[in-house]
Amino acid sequence: MRDSFQMVARIPCPVTTPKYFAVAGEVATMDLLRSFGLPIPEIYGYSPVQDNAAETEYIFMEFVKGICLSDLWFDLTEEDITSISRQLTELESKMMSITFPAGGNLYYTKDLEKVARSPGVPLEDERFCVGPDTRLSLWYGRRSQLDVDRGPYSSPEAALLKGAEKELAYLKQFGRPLLPFQRQRRESYQYRNQSPSNHMQNLDRYLLIASSLIPKDPALSQFRIRHPDPRLSNIFVSRSPDSSLHIVSLIDWQHTSILPMFLLAGTPERFQNYDDPITQSMTRPFAARRFGRPKRSSAKQREGTLPSPSNEELGDAYGRGDTPCPIVFDAEDIRQTMKLDEEPRGADEILEKCQNFIGVGPQGWVPVERYEEAMRRSKQLKEDTLAAAESEKERAEIAAHWPLDDMNKEEYM
Repeated sequence: MRDSFQMVARIPCPVTTPKYFAVAGEVATMDLLRSFGLPIPEIYGYSPVQDNAAETEYIFMEFVKGICLSDLWFDLTEEDITSISRQLTELESKMMSITFPAGGNLYYTKDLEKVARSPGVPLEDERFCVGPDTRLSLWYGRRSQLDVDRGPYSSPEAALLKGAEKELAYLKQFGRPLLPFQRQRRESYQYRNQSPSNHMQNLDRYLLIASSLIPKDPALSQFRIRHPDPRLSNIFVSRSPDSSLHIVSLIDWQHTSILPMFLLAGTPERFQNYDDPITQSMTRPFAARRFGRPKRSSAKQREGTLPSPSNEELGDAYGRGDTPCPIVFDAEDIRQTMKLDEEPRGADEILEKCQNFIGVGPQGWVPVERYEEAMRRSKQLKEDTLAAAESEKERAEIAAHWPLDDMNKEEYM
């Protein structure tokens, strides 16, 4: 601007859904968390509707002077990484200490009153309330057309049930036989369309046991909030005069949900690591080693049965070890399910190796500077695989279902 003032104008992508709730929810979330002292850009103005001079939804926010952590990550020292990880942990601890009366998404009360079919659950600061959940899985594709309950969630059980109920409604209205979405898995299904009935049956089974998945510790069922995607590109840092790094901003709060704490727990995906030497060398817990082995000098050993982790350990955590399971599987169903689980798992591992060879991420993403080389490798890999096919039928199946080709996803939405 003319006076050197800088700000960020954020507009939603065309595929963003639900736009009104997504924009309104992001603004309210940022405002509330900033009021608790978290490093979040200040909001200058916003519109969750297109009825404005710009003819689009928008958010005007503070321009934060800092460096994107993804631009520095591979040049950081171990001391820098430790410091940033500790700071992020402290920020998450502060964030997750904020209590909420219900689950869903955060809104300004005035924004939700304009569009919601029912009032939100107010916070102590009545400018804010909890309303419908905006997680993409609840709205993706034709799911946005469904008139279903997406919150606010009055209980942890509701937070577990509503997603499955939504998906059942989607399958009943739009479901039809389709090839598996993950193309590398189609061979396991003999390249045949699969009926949605099996998935619907599994969702019905899930609904029978969902309430039993809630931990008995009430602290784990309290509604909390957490950044949905703390990837490196969403963290901005600056260096102090002594060269130490400090987190100065967390961005991209779209689709931030308020959920029971047990659904928010876990190491952020971008910081998770199972392959380093330290993790690989860790000793397995004694209890985990014991599962699957007979107890010595026990009646169970003489009977040929084994101790079950779900009864001995998981029962302690969830407090319902004496509740009969409402779902029963016969032996043949179990055998077929285990076989069907194993075959696609092998296909997934092969695809991961192919992606590593090409140099692309799980969703096919590749940096611009490596795009041409990745395309060359992908083309060569497909040609080599087709050349190794043992029949024309196999060659045609590979060509038609190659997992790295472009794909029209519309029928799966």
